[in-house]
Formats: sequence, C-alpha cells, structure tokens
Amino acid sequence: MLSLKSPNSKIMWSIKLILIIVTLLSIANFTFEYGVKITSEQKTIDFPSFYWASDALFNHHVSPYDFNYLQSNTEKKIFPFLYPPPSVILFYPLSLFEYKNALVIYSIINHLAIIAAIFLLIKIFNYKYLSIQSLLLTIIIYNSYPLIENIYSGQVSVIVLVFLLIFILLKDTFQTIACLALALAIILKMYPVVILPVLLINKKYKLLITTTSLLILLTLGSTLFIPSFVWNDWLVNVVPSGGYGEYPEGLTDVSLFDNKGVNGVFAEILIKQDPSKVMNYPVFAKAATYGICIALVIITFLVVYRYIDQNDRKALEKIVFVTLPLIFLIAPFSWTHHIITIYPTIIYLLMIYFQASLKKPKLQMLFIILIILIIFKTSTVIEIFAAISMLWLLMLETIIKQKSLLPSPQIALQPSELHD
Repeated sequence: MLSLKSPNSKIMWSIKLILIIVTLLSIANFTFEYGVKITSEQKTIDFPSFYWASDALFNHHVSPYDFNYLQSNTEKKIFPFLYPPPSVILFYPLSLFEYKNALVIYSIINHLAIIAAIFLLIKIFNYKYLSIQSLLLTIIIYNSYPLIENIYSGQVSVIVLVFLLIFILLKDTFQTIACLALALAIILKMYPVVILPVLLINKKYKLLITTTSLLILLTLGSTLFIPSFVWNDWLVNVVPSGGYGEYPEGLTDVSLFDNKGVNGVFAEILIKQDPSKVMNYPVFAKAATYGICIALVIITFLVVYRYIDQNDRKALEKIVFVTLPLIFLIAPFSWTHHIITIYPTIIYLLMIYFQASLKKPKLQMLFIILIILIIFKTSTVIEIFAAISMLWLLMLETIIKQKSLLPSPQIALQPSELHD
C-alpha cells in the first residue's frame, strides 16, 4: 500500500481529487441542462407520447394507439405510442397528474435511473466506489451523447438498462428478482426478448422458465386492466407496421428519422440512390433486410451454442453482452438513445482489450475510435451501424477465443508431485 507521504501517493490522490471534482461538475451540469431546463421548458420529444397514451386509456377510455387522439391533445408534433399493451400499466402513474407535474416526476425517475445504472455497472465490473475507474466511468456516461439524447427525448432506455443490469447482477443470488427485471425490460421495450432463446441455447433452463413464467403472468394480469379493444388495436394496427420497411402512422419514415440498425442502413442507401422509393420500400431491400437480420441472429446463436463454456462463471454476462449489440442491429427502429443499452458491452470489451497481458496497440486504438464514434459524437447512420457491428464482432471473437476477465485457473499439484 502506498504511503500518503510518498510522491506517487500524492500524485494519485491529486488525480482522484480532480476526477471527483470533474464528476460532480458533470453530474451538476447534466442535471441542470437536461433536468431543470428541460422540464421547465417542456421540450421533451417522446414523453408526450407516454403521457397522453396513459391519459387516453386510464382517464378517457381511449386506445393509447389512437394517434389522432394523442395528437389532438397538443399543438406540438407528437409520435405514436408503439409499446406493447402491458407496458401502458407502467406509465399509469403519469395519468394521475397534470402534464407539467408528470414531466417533473418522470424526469426525476430518469435521473435516478442514471445513478442506479452507474452503481450497478460499478458493482457488476467489480470497481471500487470512488476509484479512478468508477469516477472515469461516471464522467464518460454523463457526457455521452446517447444519454443526453435519452434524457432530452424523455425516453425509457436508461430504465430498460437498469432492468437488464439487475438481471445480470442478481441472476445467481436472487433469481426470481433477476428474472422479474428481465421480464419488465421485455414488457417495456420488447427487444430484450431476444435474450430468451439465447438462454435456451446455453441451457440456462431455470432462468428461462422463471422469466417466461413471470412474463406470461404479467401479460395475463395486465388483461384485467387493459380492455380488449386496446389489444386488438395493437395487433391490427401497430404490429404489422413494425416490420422491416414499414413504419406506423405518425412516425417519420425510418430512413428520415436517424434509424441506425440494418433497417435504417438500407433505407439510407435507398435515399441516396432514389428518393422516390422512400415511401415504397422495394421488395429486394426488404428481403435483404430480413435475410441479414436472420443471419446475424443465427451466427450469434451458433457461436453461443458452440463456444460458451458452461463452467464459466461469467457465461451469462457474455450471453447478454453479445445480445445487446445484436438487438440494436436487428431492431426495426434503432435510434441514438438505444445505444445506452450497449454500454455494458462497451465496458466489458474495454476491460478485455486493455488488460495488462494484451499487447495489441492497433486493436486497442480501433476500440478507442469505436467508442468515440458511438458515445461522443453525433455520427452518421452508416458510422454508427459500422461501429455497433464491430462491437458485435469483437464480442463474438471474445466468446470464440474464450477471453475472460477472470484469472486463469491454477492447477493444484498433488502432495506427491511437490518437491522438498
């Protein structure tokens, strides 16, 4: 242990003090700019959809998927509510307040979710609180563009991230709570459902059965509070418009709304070639999108099945970390704020590729460039797509080559093998 009187110790304490100050300033600035100012000026983009959808169902008995009704409540542009019916119950508390007060409460919840996510990440990756690593992590997250976009828009990606991190952290000690968290993430955003078949492939039967059972119970329970006409509206009008090459009523065309997954990339290419085809998604492009997404899923499943070590204590983490970028790539709609759900994968790969034993400066530099593209700038659709694709490939490579943050197991010698 370093003595406080040693020069090295004084330097480290000075660095840590500076990082603590920068951390506090980052949190304060973010909270003011994207907490106080956003709520006072009521500039959020997606929150109105959540609020008016909740208000429509619970206060006026109108379908939350009735876009024209939602738009009639405000003069500002509003986006359609697309989440599955059970998720409306999670937004029920908003309907108990006037819009302005609900926005303040929702903003507070979102900011608390950021803090919770950081604490969970620190716990999962075994950082010490107030260590240089945890302080740097906090600074980077609070200054990252996807987080800014999430809070500015009034989105739920941070809350989804918290549910996923709870699942990862508690999977071994409190499995029911962990599975409930995963079920809530699926109900809220649907896309994390991709994790379930990966659990099956990796023979995590107990986690799979518990999560599926809770998901079914929550869905069936929601039917007691959600009228049948809401389910019908969602199945008939929302689900069919959520496929590749489609877009729901009231939502700007996928190619014009910064969609960064496979679906958005094909739309981006079509815009540059022939703007007249934006509204009529060509059959070959739709087929190619489905084909590529299916291929990405199959490749991921095969790698998990073939290379994940059942005895690896971190096997489940690897499953989730490789699934998160996959979800982003194959989701019909992948906006910038969704990138925040990939942060655990980025941190994990960062630790893998910057281990002291790894001497690959070119690969490390590539990873730094990827992080800059993904986190610190408003990159183009193609740049983000390429960066997320590279993260997915790096995660696959990590699984195939059995890389781990755990130390290599030591072979215990029998007494007879020991020399005097």
